[in-house]
Amino acid sequence: MSLRGRYIIDRLHKALGHRFRLPCPPYQDPFYWNEGVYKSLGPNDVYEWGDVHYDDLETHSYRLFNDSRFDNDGNNDEINTTFRETLNLHSCKTTEKHVEKLSDKKERIMLLGCGNSKLGEDMATSKQFRYSELVQVDVSRNVITSMEERCFSHISSGVMQFVEDDATSLSAFGDKCIDAVVDKGLVDAIYCTRIGQTQISQILSSVNRVLIPGGIFVFFSFSRPECFEQLLDIKSQRTSNRQRSKKEWDKVEVRELNSIFLYKFQKCYSKGRRRNSIS
Repeated sequence: MSLRGRYIIDRLHKALGHRFRLPCPPYQDPFYWNEGVYKSLGPNDVYEWGDVHYDDLETHSYRLFNDSRFDNDGNNDEINTTFRETLNLHSCKTTEKHVEKLSDKKERIMLLGCGNSKLGEDMATSKQFRYSELVQVDVSRNVITSMEERCFSHISSGVMQFVEDDATSLSAFGDKCIDAVVDKGLVDAIYCTRIGQTQISQILSSVNRVLIPGGIFVFFSFSRPECFEQLLDIKSQRTSNRQRSKKEWDKVEVRELNSIFLYKFQKCYSKGRRRNSIS
């Protein structure tokens, strides 16, 4: 898939979707992943949705999507950043030569719909996330079993864990227990399905629940922001402080990377910040 290819598909879907639905695998169905895609795959198999790798994200440049509907402050300059800064993590300071720990708090990062991607493993060995705990979540029992075998050393060292759970509920997790959530392909895949809008709304709500106040949710997609406008209620994010306090998300940014869009949501702050463990 490419930005150009998805743009054509999205235009066709918008123009003809009320008459017929373009063919798409049942990404929304857990059975498809558990008994289909991952049934015959093992620990050595790897698939990177969107062909996005950690090397592309560790240090990267982007432009804010130039549209008054989003929080871009009219800035169209190319901005250099790191993946850690993208997730607004502040418990340690990363320089070119070393990592300085600023807090005893061990930040928890959830990788949603992790599949058999190597993103979590690459983050675990990166100095940017030296003091992080990576929680990899997938609905497929088969992929969780394979990944636990492949990542045994990371699990043994206490920097990684795997949880079988449905992203639309995240029932294995308590409230306000995760510092940042990263999704590299789940939302992008589900968006293409017939019930994509409903499921993505459920995912946003469950992610918001498990994030700490001010926590960050990042997902990647080939689809342009106008495709998500109604689904993600982006226009209504630009409200007064009084109205915003009732909303789930305080700020939305859309970033244009080289080959994909990065959508960044920041959860609203609230009183009584706390951290609960996985239930």
